[in-house]
Amino acid sequence: MIESILFSFFSCFVLTIWFQTNAFAEYLFFLPVVKKYNLAKKLNVATTFLNFLSINYDSFFVRLISCPYCVNFWINLFLSYFIGWKFFGLLYILSILQYKIIVILSKYESR
Repeated sequence: MIESILFSFFSCFVLTIWFQTNAFAEYLFFLPVVKKYNLAKKLNVATTFLNFLSINYDSFFVRLISCPYCVNFWINLFLSYFIGWKFFGLLYILSILQYKIIVILSKYESR
């Protein structure tokens, strides 16, 4: 039970880094797709990395990684392997609630 709470924090951390920051594009600047994104960002064509991917590489996989619920599902499916499948539902709900709270709080922080 306690493991599911700890893993939900990890899942929320991954969601927050992926959807609320630009860390992927900042740290993996050597990838060709990130180089194209940085060029598009300089030209004011794309606002976020996920927006850039949706515009230029529209596919099922890009739509999958652009959806917080979908990414959360796959992260928690992977994590449930380690703590047991019976905690999958709890893990999913806890991590998405934590992520949504962070999103709401970050809106108030920017004011």
